[in-house]
Amino acid sequence: MKEWKTGYVKSNGNDLFYARTGGDKRPLLLAHGHSDDGACWTEFAKLLEDDYDVIMYDAIGHGDSARLKPETKIDLGNDMKNVVEGLGLKMPAIWGHSMGAGTTVDYANQHAKEISCIILEDVGWFDGDDTPRMSALALKPYKIPDLQKGTLEEAIELSKKIHPRHKDSLHSYWAVSKMKYDVAWVDRKFSPTKYPWREQGPNLTCPTLLLTADNEKKALMTPEVAVEALSILPNAQWAYFPNAGHTIRYEQFDLVIGVVKNFLRQHYPA
Repeated sequence: MKEWKTGYVKSNGNDLFYARTGGDKRPLLLAHGHSDDGACWTEFAKLLEDDYDVIMYDAIGHGDSARLKPETKIDLGNDMKNVVEGLGLKMPAIWGHSMGAGTTVDYANQHAKEISCIILEDVGWFDGDDTPRMSALALKPYKIPDLQKGTLEEAIELSKKIHPRHKDSLHSYWAVSKMKYDVAWVDRKFSPTKYPWREQGPNLTCPTLLLTADNEKKALMTPEVAVEALSILPNAQWAYFPNAGHTIRYEQFDLVIGVVKNFLRQHYPA
């Protein structure tokens, strides 16, 4: 792996950490899901850095970014805006997962003409009551505050046990992200997946790729919602992965990277 640049971007007075593969290449911004961090994209960045300047940043309260304070207002879309502007990213492509996908939609809704294309990995778009699927996702065999009381090695072993479909090299990134997660998030009345997608969808004029998976394996978006989204979004494609759950790229690593590279070749060639 080449040496990557790291640093911080200011957003509303908070430091947001980022790592960047660099080079005179088109920028590809990656936005992680809730309780993950930018480093969770490392294996994907290695496969994309020859063609793109890959930027992985930590959302507030995640990874090495600022901790949450009682007065901190969570505005992830604005944070993404400040990352894009602070790093001088011109017409980037953006790939977001879960909370990061919702953040991408929130940002793109206001800045679609400043984005080349977006990839939304199991974004939290629902038809009606989202409680059953969100509750299923929340039923984890661990609690992060308890996990943080143990060792990193124990967290890695837990990941191997509860994520049998994950690529082996990803377990350590998952474990480290949970150790760095600011548990102050737990007490916040904040939903990272409730976005008015039917209102925002028509504004997402840039090419958009929806990645969805099996609801029985705790994926959020249903095929019915994906079909409706295709009729609402001006320029969207859809890829379905039947043998994966919410963290699609972790569970179908090779297939996902192939689909994403093909989408980028079409709409954001190196």
